[in-house]
Amino acid sequence: MKILHVSAQKPDYTGSGIYLKNLIGWGEQSGHQQMLVAGFTPEDTFLMDSLGIPVEPVLFETPQRPFPLPGMSDTMPYRSLRYRDLDAEKRAAWEEGFREALEKARDQFQPDVIVSHHLWLLTSLVRRVFPDTPAAGISHGTDLRQMESLRELAGPVCRDCALLDRIFALNDHQREKILRVLHCPEDRVVVTGAGFDQGIFFPGPPRERSGPLRILYAGKLARAKGLAPLFRAVRSLASRRPVTLLLAGSGREEDELRLEAPPEAVFLGRLSQKQLGEEMRQADIFVLPSFYEGLPLVLLEALGSGIPVVFSDLPGVRSWLGEELMATGALHPVRLPRLTGSDRPLEEDLPRFEEDLEKAMERAADSPVNPPGLAALAGRRGWGPVFARIGEELEHLTKLK
Repeated sequence: MKILHVSAQKPDYTGSGIYLKNLIGWGEQSGHQQMLVAGFTPEDTFLMDSLGIPVEPVLFETPQRPFPLPGMSDTMPYRSLRYRDLDAEKRAAWEEGFREALEKARDQFQPDVIVSHHLWLLTSLVRRVFPDTPAAGISHGTDLRQMESLRELAGPVCRDCALLDRIFALNDHQREKILRVLHCPEDRVVVTGAGFDQGIFFPGPPRERSGPLRILYAGKLARAKGLAPLFRAVRSLASRRPVTLLLAGSGREEDELRLEAPPEAVFLGRLSQKQLGEEMRQADIFVLPSFYEGLPLVLLEALGSGIPVVFSDLPGVRSWLGEELMATGALHPVRLPRLTGSDRPLEEDLPRFEEDLEKAMERAADSPVNPPGLAALAGRRGWGPVFARIGEELEHLTKLK
């Protein structure tokens, strides 16, 4: 097939970017011709070259678009603009850039099928530029949040995305939400899940815990990730035992979070996937205290590396992980605080959340590292089955063309 991949964001920097890079890798292994239209800045030449396929970039922070690349989350791990801050002039420049890139890809590449990430403004534009080409959209969760918070933009987006030939959801909970929002035929929304790279995330040699308890967090450095409650929970835990909190990632709130972090915190910066795998093999616990997520691939990466995980009990995550993984004793869910309409935690619920985080980390500290069978069970959630399902659906769409 000739597959055109489309993303309004940079590949590689976020969960959806990792998903995109792995999807491109699958396409290469499967012998498909591929091309990518995505948002970049002029400094991203190396990233574009590393993808190994033709790229039609839409550049930001340039004279044509002198503003940062908009991000699906309010806080991104690179310079970004919130969609809510796109005024009419910026939005017109944004759309002009992506329309030109899509039309160029249409005329020169002539794709058989399109895979567009996030059910948001760009996927809406894809459906309008390619009304007769089979197109699939992948929801990563943040798109559904944008629909809820920016209702003045959501109407046209929903109408266009409902016309997609396929929509790939990450879990059953998300699928039900997509059907409620888009009112599209049920057979067009397919649950594919998400996976991880078993060549990068695998267990280290057997070892006993020694020295300070090494607690690892990986993701955007943002308040929405629950880092402030985590800091307070670590402070309390550190009063009873030696602890090191390792924070892998970056974000525009990093400077203020550094000021709030406990003395036990070590900021590692943004790591490559390979570097993150190495850190996971040395960690004792992985923790993800987010208030919301699309699908936290990093949980699978930690489990595949053989370490227990503490995580916010986010909707759909337990069913995605499955009963077998949940029964291993390596997963320690923490009940979320109640959230406001803007997904901010209620202040009165935070003390309980912090106490539960601390208790869960203590339980995880008593869990064995590299328990038998954990990595193998996690490995069933590798990228192979995910992309086999996607490939099957895409081939079906091209045959219907």
